[in-house]
Amino acid sequence: MKQSHPGVRVFILLLAAGISLACGLIQTPQTLNPDAYLVATYGAKLDLQTAVAGTLAAVTEAAKPAQQPTSAATAPNPAEKATAAPGPTQKPVEAQTATLQPNAYANGISFVYDPALAKGVKARVVDATGPASDQLPLFAVNPREDLFEFPGYTVSSQINSQLVFFPVKEYETLGGDQVVQSVEALKKLLAVQPKDVSGRIPDLPVGNADRIFHSQLKFFKFQNGSAVRYLTMYAQDVSPVTNDRLVYVVQGITSDGAYYVSGMFPVTNPSLPANYEEAIKGKDQQKFSEGFSSYLLDVQNQLNGQKSDSFTPGLGLLDTMIATIKIDK
Repeated sequence: MKQSHPGVRVFILLLAAGISLACGLIQTPQTLNPDAYLVATYGAKLDLQTAVAGTLAAVTEAAKPAQQPTSAATAPNPAEKATAAPGPTQKPVEAQTATLQPNAYANGISFVYDPALAKGVKARVVDATGPASDQLPLFAVNPREDLFEFPGYTVSSQINSQLVFFPVKEYETLGGDQVVQSVEALKKLLAVQPKDVSGRIPDLPVGNADRIFHSQLKFFKFQNGSAVRYLTMYAQDVSPVTNDRLVYVVQGITSDGAYYVSGMFPVTNPSLPANYEEAIKGKDQQKFSEGFSSYLLDVQNQLNGQKSDSFTPGLGLLDTMIATIKIDK
């Protein structure tokens, strides 16, 4: 996920010889409200930790075509989906029923996205690069990936909004010990689900910039796995946290350990400065650098104190989308 902005995390996919279009996915006219989604599905507003534990499996299975589309020409017709008879687990003819159907899927992966997030979803397959034994830097080594991009994402940013899915064993083979250790660390973190994490949160694929803090930490389940999400900023230097570089990151693994989920979405909050120039104006750069650790702790606490719906987009919209992911390969 290459970013042109200085200091932003880059997923450089060097030597990618064969990027093929897998599917141009669908837009729908309905808007998915995360609370309404949970009420319509479970009869009550529940925490995502328990709400998504398998109840939507029948919905996803019913909506999944017999063979996943491989090009824009074979993508399903939204009108045909809207008139399909509801499955036995759905409530009859309700405003949320159509939205409960997965409206983005390709190559055995499906999820529900709210059109308030983006104008559409596009999927493509990115060929593997590497292995690390070819003397490539680790951030240039990647397994074969299913990449979902979100054109027209609600926040205008130089950071790409995307979900990436890749086979764990293939990445471990290509990336070696560092990738193996990161996968194992994430598995342990998802099993324990601590209230807070003082150290490093595993983060794959490997980028060429590092996360400088994290806030709004939350664990929850998706259809056949579990994940952690948080807000952060990637940098290679001592930089203030700004709205043009703040991102929602998700890291997850399927229950069988076979597939990894990695996502990044730009978000903004009114409590942060818009950009570097606004943030650094009137500040002594040397003093700022000397107090950087304390500054990051203050920003972490500041963002932890913000309500989910004070962010753009609301964190609930992103959480709900991640919770509906199903990987069936």
